[in-house]
This record gives sequence, C-alpha cells and structure tokens, in this order.
Amino acid sequence: MADKTENKSGSMFGTIITLAVLTGVSMGGGFVFGSMVMKKPAEAGKKVQEKAAAEKPHKPNKAGKKVPGKAKAGHIVWEIPPIHATLTEPKGIRVRIEATVLFSKRTKLEREKLTPLIADDFVRFVRTLSLAQIESSTGLEYLQSDLLDLVRIRTDGTAKWVALKGLIVE
Repeated sequence: MADKTENKSGSMFGTIITLAVLTGVSMGGGFVFGSMVMKKPAEAGKKVQEKAAAEKPHKPNKAGKKVPGKAKAGHIVWEIPPIHATLTEPKGIRVRIEATVLFSKRTKLEREKLTPLIADDFVRFVRTLSLAQIESSTGLEYLQSDLLDLVRIRTDGTAKWVALKGLIVE
C-alpha cells in the first residue's frame, strides 16, 4: 500500500514540474515573438513618414482647393448642392446626398449652369432607388458609379470623378 501512495505523489510532482517547464517555455516563446512583431510596426511607421516627407505636397488647383490623388493640374473640384429625395421602398424613407464632382476642363459659367442640372439628375435617379440597393458597401459603390455615369452624360465626358461626401438615410 505504501508503494502506491509514493507512486501517486511522485507522478503528481512530476506532472507539476512538467507543467511549470512548459508554461515557462510558452511564456519565453511568446515574449520573443511579441518583441519581433512589435519592432515591425515601428519600422513601418518610420518608412511611411520618410516617404511622405520625400513626396511633393499637393498643389492647389484653380478653384483653390487641394486636388485629390486622381486629379491632375488642370482639374477643378466642384461641389454639388445637397440633394434630398424620398426612396421608392420602404415608404417614407428620405435620403440626403452631398457630392463633389471633379471636372477636367469647364469654365466657371458652364459649371454654374450645369450644377443645378446635375443636382436634378441626382434627385430623379435617387427617387428610383430602394433602401436595399444602397445599404451595403457594394450598393454604395454602384450608387457612386451610377451618379458618375449621369454626370458624364450631362457634361459630355468632362467630369472625371464623383465623390460622395455624405449620405444620410432617415
């Protein structure tokens, strides 16, 4: 009987020692891996800052606003007044859209004439939409490309990009 008791306490002691050793090895490995991973974001951040400092800043365009990445020297950013429309489904859901159009070459007079027409086109188009069509990220991409198509048709292709600044559904 005494042999069985000594055997149980000996095996229990061995198990505890084994668990302690494995825990120590795990902690050491985690520390080494963590220190390797934490060095890389700091190095990446420094590289990004160096690259940004080396690049030339954006120059303002003719309208005095900074030109986004897709714009070139002669492009003009023009804001469309916010539009309000009611969706087809579900009933009573209203939408407000704020958009900006990037023109390649238009005079100020032409832009001022086109802005209300573009806003009217947007309202007519948004009234044909349902909430299900614009509630996902893919739906928003489709909305943006459809609005770009409308603007390109209205401006004879001189509009290069439509940026949705705001979309409020209530």
